[in-house]
Amino acid sequence: ARLLAVSGGPLLANNTAQVAESESGPTCGCASAFALIPETERLLDATPDVNVQITDSNSVAIDTSDEDGGANGEEQEARDREAASVADASASRADVISRARAPNGRMRRPAKRRRGESARRRKTLRPSADECERAREIAAASAEQFSCDMANDGSEALRDASLEQGQPRGDRSKKRKLSLADRIVERLLESLVKQVEASAKAEEKASAKARAKEEAKAKEQAEARAKAEAKARSKAEAAAKAKAEAEAKARAEEKARAEKRAKAEEQEEQKRLAAVHGCLYG
Repeated sequence: ARLLAVSGGPLLANNTAQVAESESGPTCGCASAFALIPETERLLDATPDVNVQITDSNSVAIDTSDEDGGANGEEQEARDREAASVADASASRADVISRARAPNGRMRRPAKRRRGESARRRKTLRPSADECERAREIAAASAEQFSCDMANDGSEALRDASLEQGQPRGDRSKKRKLSLADRIVERLLESLVKQVEASAKAEEKASAKARAKEEAKAKEQAEARAKAEAKARSKAEAAAKAKAEAEAKARAEEKARAEKRAKAEEQEEQKRLAAVHGCLYG
């Protein structure tokens, strides 16, 4: 049956051949082969110039005309293309997921902060620029592969699955594949944005702390300088006051001495005048 199916076109010159089978059993075994071997039907369907029709229980008609035989080959080719496209799509999705995973099999996500752990020992995932570029290449390759897969009009399985859910052919698969690539890039970009924001906040906090420290130091220096100036000023005022008091005391003592001297001179003059008056008027 396989030989007949493969070489039916070249061997049979007539458009229709009848293979008869008696009641006791098949004479050449063709009908039993067609009935019992499932592979025969597939081979006959794959042959473009052979068409098999079972007319009754004991006869098989083989038609080598091109009127109806080409349709089976085209359907088989369409099914093969559909299966290949589905397999390629599955392989591309699996490849994207496998590339997006870390070597240990987990998704690349920033490590959570542990309670009680110092900020110096906190560990966060910092993807490098090469990893980001690789993720973008994976997303672009996935989109390109999907566009190539959807360009095939023979993807009947995707069409049936999308029509069952009430969506046009290819839209659901395209949305699913593009959303997967977009999610990978979006997660990486979100991680980068969070890290940039965290680093900016840390730098701003450190600069604010340093600025506050400098301001406190300048304030302390100003206060110390003001205290020193006040102390020096009070000391100078005390010295000036003591000097003024000393000068006033010296002036007072000098005045007292002058008054005492004057009084003593006056008394001496009075004594002298008294002595002269006593001598004159005895």
